[in-house]
Amino acid sequence: MSVLIKGGRVLTAADDYVGDIYVEGERISLIGESLDVQAEKVIDAAGKYVLPGCVDPHTHLDMPFGGTVTIDDVESGQTAAAFGGTTCHVDFIIQPKGSTFADAIDEWRSKANGKQVIDMGYHMAVTDLDEGGTLEELASLPDQGITSYKLFMAYKGALMVSDETLFRTMEVAAETGALVMVHAENGDAIDVLVQKALAEGHTEPHWHALTRPPETEGEATNRAIQLARVAGCPLYVVHVSCRESVEPIALAREKGWDVWGETCTQYFFVDYSFLERPNFEGAKYVYTPPPRAKENQDVLWTRRLLEDSERGTGAREPAPHDPRVRRAHRTDLAEPDGRAALHESGEAVRALSAQGHDCSRLGCGHRRVRSGQEAHDHGEAATLEGRLQPL
Repeated sequence: MSVLIKGGRVLTAADDYVGDIYVEGERISLIGESLDVQAEKVIDAAGKYVLPGCVDPHTHLDMPFGGTVTIDDVESGQTAAAFGGTTCHVDFIIQPKGSTFADAIDEWRSKANGKQVIDMGYHMAVTDLDEGGTLEELASLPDQGITSYKLFMAYKGALMVSDETLFRTMEVAAETGALVMVHAENGDAIDVLVQKALAEGHTEPHWHALTRPPETEGEATNRAIQLARVAGCPLYVVHVSCRESVEPIALAREKGWDVWGETCTQYFFVDYSFLERPNFEGAKYVYTPPPRAKENQDVLWTRRLLEDSERGTGAREPAPHDPRVRRAHRTDLAEPDGRAALHESGEAVRALSAQGHDCSRLGCGHRRVRSGQEAHDHGEAATLEGRLQPL
């Protein structure tokens, strides 16, 4: 099918102009002014933005964790993403303990069978090199299209890996050209702080942040950077939330090292005070790393973490859990892990604009959502006209 989109304000990575776009099948074949071509469908986009589909590099769909499963499966999550203007995303395969990487890949691909509505790829989250996957198998993944390895430096007793596993994976990445991604928090120190807080009876939501201070994120970020430097692999630090993490990334970039940072839009809007809301309302804002002191929001802008596409990216990290469900293994703590769904990023960008922020600084991490469209109708078909944005 051919489609001609006429007279819209076309925004690309390099240009901003009013023009026409001609699409054949799923490929844009012409962009110009007043295109004289015949199309099976013509859309009048006058007065509307026409944006490329966005790529979300960090999602968790149908992911089991802590006795619960993220509330969106592949179909519902991707449908929401399409309405928000995201046409491709990269999900995380979580290697179960004791499983080979091949088994993990089969399990995650089965989750998408018959449910996929947009393009997707995968990262491999490495959790077990002792009784599960091998270094040789890990090295074969790029040939299968999986070119990034994720490791958790937090969540002790669940997903956290040792420094040995982290470093050995980095060495494989250096050999294969793969990218290493890290969730950078000092899981050992956090576990000590959590156990101490529990012993003293501190179970309110704000203790989620007090037991995960920014220094634990900064230390782990710097440790990962230095280990990646020794191994000779590129490093991508996910959901950067605070000055203590931004600064070592910025320093590494100034030295010309292959280090990138990724933040999430919630860190621009939600701060520590949200955890202190009464009547357990603060539990809605429990995620990891936790909401930080408000001054860190300016740090994420002013230290240019997002401003240059070579310095960093913005991601949503959609991994929403039902806020009514407590984790079975921590019934005495507020741990709903309440990140938002894929469609909400466009709403976040609109809010940034309303507050006077320059949304162009979000680079490839921003996306759009239909004006006035609510989450409840994301199961409906998203028409192309409906996804064009009014100026």
